[in-house]
Amino acid sequence: MCNRLRKALSQESGFTLVELMIVVAIIGILAAIAIPNYQTYQAKARQSEARIALSAAYTSEQSYAAEQSTFSTCLAAIGFRVDAAGTQRRFYAVGFRGTTNASANACGPAANAPCNCYSFSGQGACVAGATCTQAATVNESFYNSNSHVNGGTANAVGTDIPTASGADVVTQTVFNIGAAGNVTNRGAYDVWSIDENKTLANTVPQL
Repeated sequence: MCNRLRKALSQESGFTLVELMIVVAIIGILAAIAIPNYQTYQAKARQSEARIALSAAYTSEQSYAAEQSTFSTCLAAIGFRVDAAGTQRRFYAVGFRGTTNASANACGPAANAPCNCYSFSGQGACVAGATCTQAATVNESFYNSNSHVNGGTANAVGTDIPTASGADVVTQTVFNIGAAGNVTNRGAYDVWSIDENKTLANTVPQL
């Protein structure tokens, strides 16, 4: 009985240290390949948020222009708003890059009214009180600290869409709206824009 037990024990086999190290190395190589690919696919999926939001902003501008014969920087007032309240996770902020053209007299039915007006009377006169405030808590025209980019309580990417987006254009007949977000968590903006011709472009790709 003892001899049979010793013989059985002597015939048992297992993994050597070298074999275990080879397995660990293979797992490491597979992880090194798979994880970056997964992160890239994840970031590409997040980009759909920018494309959908900009398409919606384009539709709002065109619908407004059909009624008022002009475009406007007052996105919320003309029918487009990205939810700024609550804790909804977003990766992109959408809007115009700052206020450079907000008060320029290049909009209105006669192209002589402020671009931050959303209601007109006659040929170009802005109705009293019909301008967007662009205050930090309103988020009417461009994204700000209330946008909850990347799901935080404050905007994780700043107060203006980067200059490179080119999204600072609005007159009676043309506009360029931008979207920017940190979809790769590398601290770099992935920037998109759309214009009055519905030309959608990834102006500063970060993938």
